[in-house]
Amino acid sequence: MAVCDNYADDLHIVFNAKISKCMYIGPRLKLPHGLPEFHIGDTAIEFVVKWQHLGHIISVTGDDKADIMSQRSALFQQINNVLCFFGGRDPITKWSLMK
Repeated sequence: MAVCDNYADDLHIVFNAKISKCMYIGPRLKLPHGLPEFHIGDTAIEFVVKWQHLGHIISVTGDDKADIMSQRSALFQQINNVLCFFGGRDPITKWSLMK
C-alpha cells in the first residue's frame, strides 16, 4: 500500500479509500491482533464480508448464494415491470407472456 501511496504522490493521482474495500479470503485463522489495517493516505480501508463488484456479489465464503439471490430479485423486478405494463390485459395474456 505504501508503494501505491508513493506512486500516487509522484503522479498526482488520488486513490479513494472510502470506496475501496478489503476482504480476507482464506482459512479461518485466529490472528492474535485481528486483521491488519490497510490505509490509503491517512484513511483506513474497511474490511467487508461481501461486496458487489462489476454487478456480482463476492463473499468471503466463496459461495454464490448472495449473488444468486440478488440476480433473482432483479429478475422478479423486471417481470413485475412487464406485468404492470400489460396491467389492463386479461390474465391469460399475462400468463402467455410469462411462459
